[in-house]
Amino acid sequence: MATAGYGAWRLAQAEAHQAEGPALGIVVGVTAIAAVVMGLLMVRLCLESGTVGQEVTGRALPSEVLLHWLSERDLGAERRQAIADTLYFSEPERAQKLVAYGTMLALSVTIASFAVLQDSTAVVIGAMLIAPLMTPIMGCAAGLVAGWRERVVGSFALVIVSVAVAIGLAWILASWVPDLVPMAVNTQILSRASPTLLDMAVALAAGAAGAYATTDERVSQSATGVAIAVALVPPLSVVGITLEAGRLDWALGAFLLFSTNLVSIIVASVVVFVLVGFSPIRNVLEGSKAMADLVTMVAVAAILIMVPLGLSGRGLLEASQRSGAVQTHVVEWLGDSSLRLDRVKARAGEATILLSGDGEVPDISALEQALHISLGERVTVTVEHIPSRILTSGTQESNANDDH
Repeated sequence: MATAGYGAWRLAQAEAHQAEGPALGIVVGVTAIAAVVMGLLMVRLCLESGTVGQEVTGRALPSEVLLHWLSERDLGAERRQAIADTLYFSEPERAQKLVAYGTMLALSVTIASFAVLQDSTAVVIGAMLIAPLMTPIMGCAAGLVAGWRERVVGSFALVIVSVAVAIGLAWILASWVPDLVPMAVNTQILSRASPTLLDMAVALAAGAAGAYATTDERVSQSATGVAIAVALVPPLSVVGITLEAGRLDWALGAFLLFSTNLVSIIVASVVVFVLVGFSPIRNVLEGSKAMADLVTMVAVAAILIMVPLGLSGRGLLEASQRSGAVQTHVVEWLGDSSLRLDRVKARAGEATILLSGDGEVPDISALEQALHISLGERVTVTVEHIPSRILTSGTQESNANDDH
């Protein structure tokens, strides 16, 4: 018993270290990327300005060097206005642009909802490509950097209205169209119901790419890839569909995914817009208190979103580790049996195993005892055995006659 207890304690310690590993890896990775970016900025500063390289870099702090470099970054008023024309619905074509935006939003939500209902990844990608939500989101980020308060408020209001319309339209479509694929096995729903910190990392990278493509005409064609990388409309469709089905937990998870993408895109875009000189850094630093409050709100929202994402990711990681440990014991338990292991689902104190094929199921109590020793807790095992039978109309009728 002492040996078994020590083994269970060692296993628990190993699992704890495994759970901490990915989180620590993400932190180290982000820190390393930030250090590399800072180093590249320093190198570029030295290459662009020989006098600065001689007079400043030898004495100034890295932060002072960065601010000096940023103060010289400015796309210019003409380029800034050209970008603004693509991000904001201004007169004299405001009405036409809003109609086009609303039409594309409705079509993308319709396509995404049908794609989710039939569990089609290819069709979901099509909905991503025509979704127009990235435009007002980028408008929010650009307005924060340039100090355009009214444009920020207008863009964010358009995002809120778009979210409400998308969820409502998806709810209506779900009430009309039956579930072509059961929700319990629908990968389009399940993959968006439990976002993690990795989803935030993807959204940050894609948001940075989108902002850079917006400011640099040479890479503007990359915006298509950004639309695919960051799913904006599909999570909203999932929210509407799951709300119609009464699955509030899945709806909240999908809405958390959308909120993660929204905030991450704004944060990453603000950073990129500052680095490329969308607006001189002095304008950003000397901006009004209202704009500073808006930037602070975005930063706080990003920090708050990281909390449920971290908890969700840790829960998924622990469940995956537990299922892996249980699966290892199940394979050993089956041994040379002709039964096929189809699925293992494990959580605290419970394990559900799906088997198929002909053959006798081994002693379940032996598996429970092995799991008890390995995991250090009692585990109730439930086995669902599906016999493998191949029937035709003739053999089925013959079997029925034999039974009589």
